[in-house]
Amino acid sequence: MKSSFGGVVVVLVACGAPAPSVPKGPPANAAQFTLQCPERGLRAFDQARGLVTGVPLACAAHAADRQGTPLKDVAVSFLVEAGRVTAEPLTSATGSAAVAYETALPLPAAVEPGIFSFTPLNDATHTGAFLAPLWMMPFDWNENPVLFGMNATLREPRRPDPLRPQPDGGVLQNNPRDNLVTLMAWADGEEGFVDANANGTWDPGETFMDLTEPFLDVDDDGTWTEPEQFIDTNANGRWDGKNAAWDAQTKIWVQERVLWTGVPAPEDVALTVPGVTGHRPTMGSSPRVALSCTFSPCASAGRLEVVVFMSDPWFNRLAHEGSSDECRLAAPPAVVVTPSSLALSAQNEWPASQRFLAVVSDSRDPATPTPRRTPPLDFTVPFLCTLSATRSQPAAQFVFNVITGSIE
Repeated sequence: MKSSFGGVVVVLVACGAPAPSVPKGPPANAAQFTLQCPERGLRAFDQARGLVTGVPLACAAHAADRQGTPLKDVAVSFLVEAGRVTAEPLTSATGSAAVAYETALPLPAAVEPGIFSFTPLNDATHTGAFLAPLWMMPFDWNENPVLFGMNATLREPRRPDPLRPQPDGGVLQNNPRDNLVTLMAWADGEEGFVDANANGTWDPGETFMDLTEPFLDVDDDGTWTEPEQFIDTNANGRWDGKNAAWDAQTKIWVQERVLWTGVPAPEDVALTVPGVTGHRPTMGSSPRVALSCTFSPCASAGRLEVVVFMSDPWFNRLAHEGSSDECRLAAPPAVVVTPSSLALSAQNEWPASQRFLAVVSDSRDPATPTPRRTPPLDFTVPFLCTLSATRSQPAAQFVFNVITGSIE
C-alpha cells in the first residue's frame, strides 16, 4: 500500500492523539536521514505558462541509525510545496522508501527575489540553509544575467513577465526561485551528534544537530513564517525553534528542493515588448550582430563572435534531459553560423541562463566582390531545439529566434 500527499496538508498536532509507534531497535538518526531527487529539475510549464501535469521525478527517502545501518519499517511522512508525491509508507530492508514525485496543482509559491549568502543565518529559529541550493549556481547571480554576464553580484535575477499583465496595469515579476519547490520528509528518531569519544552514545559537551520543529520552507528563508505548514511536535499550538538540548526522541526531518522550469514564448525572446517597462529577453545573442563592408564592392562583411544566452521565462536553465537533446541553428543564406548545432546533455547544474559561443560570418565568397547591400539586410537565425522534460520523458520540438542582426 502507498500513501499520496498533495501540497495542501493540515498541520500535524500530536495533542490528544496516541503516541506514535516506534520500531524496536535503534532509532533513526537525523544525520543519517535523507530525501534525494537525483534529477534536480523538470519542465513543468508550456510556452503559455500553462501547467503540464504528471511530469515525473523519481526520489527516495532513506533512514539509518547513528552507525549508518539501514533501518527497516521506519514510517516516513511528506509535505510538498507544489505537485504531489506517492510514497512507500515504510522503509525497506535497505532503509529506503521510494518516492514518486510529479507535477500537479498547487503551483509553486511566487517569492520575492533575494540575495545569496554563503553564511546564512543559523540561530535558535533559523536552520542555516542556503537561500537556494548550490546546484542553481546562486554564487553567479546577477539581477540581469544577460547584461552583466558573469559579473556576479549575488542578487537574484528578475524580470517583468510579458505574458501576465495584472488587472491594476502592472506585471508579475519572475525570478528563479518562483519555481523552486520544497519537499520535506519527517519521521520519529533522534537528533544527530558527533560521537567524539566513540562510545556509541551522546555525551554532554558533544556537538549535536539541534533541530527546529519540522516545517515546509516555502519562501526559502530558513525559518518558519506564516502561512507555512509545520509539524507541531510538542502539541503546544505554535511552531518552535531549536531547544538547545540533544533530543533522543523527536521528529527528525529533512528537505529536498526541485526546480520547475518553462519554455520561452516569443514575447520572452523579443528585444522589446510594448507596454512592458524593463523587459529583459531570456534568449538572444550579445552583442547584436551587425556585419559591415569595409569597401565597395563588398568582398566580405567579415565575422563576429557572439555569446548566445538561453534560459526559461524565470531565468532558469531550460530542461534538456535526453541524451540526444540539441538545438540546430537554421542560418539564412546570407550568413554562416558556427557551430551549426549545440549538444544539450543532461546536467545537474541549473544556472540562471546558459551561455554558448558562436561565430556569425558572411556567406559570400571573398574572391567574388558584390555590391554593398543598401539598406543592410536584416536576418534571424532560428534555433530548432529538441528538449526532454525529464530523462524518462519523450522529447518535444521548439523553435526560438535567438540570433538577430544585419549584414551589408
